[in-house]
Amino acid sequence: MPVHPAVARRLFYRQRRWVIPGVMLLAAVAGFVDVAVVALAGLPVSHVSGTVARFAGDAASGDVGDLLRVATILAAFPLGAMISGLVIGSTRVLPGRRYGVALLLESAALGAATWLLGRHAVHLGMAMAALACGIQNGMASGFYGVVLRTTHLTGILTDLGVSLGHRLRGGSVAWWRVGLLSGVLAGFLAGGIAGGVSTHALGTDALLVPTLVCLGAGLVYSWWHWRQPPVRAAEPASARSLPRLTA
Repeated sequence: MPVHPAVARRLFYRQRRWVIPGVMLLAAVAGFVDVAVVALAGLPVSHVSGTVARFAGDAASGDVGDLLRVATILAAFPLGAMISGLVIGSTRVLPGRRYGVALLLESAALGAATWLLGRHAVHLGMAMAALACGIQNGMASGFYGVVLRTTHLTGILTDLGVSLGHRLRGGSVAWWRVGLLSGVLAGFLAGGIAGGVSTHALGTDALLVPTLVCLGAGLVYSWWHWRQPPVRAAEPASARSLPRLTA
C-alpha cells in the first residue's frame, strides 16, 4: 500500500539514526565484495544484469566452460535472496526483524568465499560471494516508498535522476529520499575503493574485512534485538507491523 509522503517523511526522521548508517554500511560491504571478486576472479557478483548478458554470449558462442562458471553465480544470487526471505519474512525495513541472523549468514557465506578463493576453487568461491550478496539484497527492498537495493546502483541512480528531473520541471522533491539514496551511492563507492586497495595489498584475505564487518553487525543487531521488550500479545498484528507516529 502506498505511504503518504508526509507520513513517510515523519517515519523516516524517526528512524534515520539507524536506517541511514545501516544501508550505507551494507552498500559499502557490497561495493567492497564486488570490486574484490572482480579483481580476484574477473566477474561481478553483487548484480546479475551483466552476468546474464555474459551467459547469453557464452550460450551463443558455445563457450561451455565460462557458461557453467557464470551459471553458478546466476543460481547462487537468487538462492541467497530466497534464504533472506525465509529468515526475515518482510520486504520492508522494519525494526525487530531478524536482520541479525541474515547478517550472520552473509558473514558465513563471505567467509566460505574467502576460504574457497584462497584455495583456487574459483567457481565455488564466486558462487558463495554471490550467495552473500543475494542474502544482503533480499534483506529489504522498500522503506516507506523508497526502493532500496544495497548491492547495485542502477535503481539508485535512476531514482536520483528522476528526482532531479522533477526538480528541474519545478516539481517538489522529497529531499530525505535523495539523502537516503545518495547515502547508498556513497557507501557503495567508498566500499569499492576500500575493496580495491585491500585486494591489492592482501589478495584473497581482503574478503575477511566484509566478513568481519557482517559478523560484527549481525552480533550487535542480534544483541539489540534480544534486549528489546516483547510485543504485547493483545496488540493487533497490523499495529505491530508499522512504527508509531507519535513521539
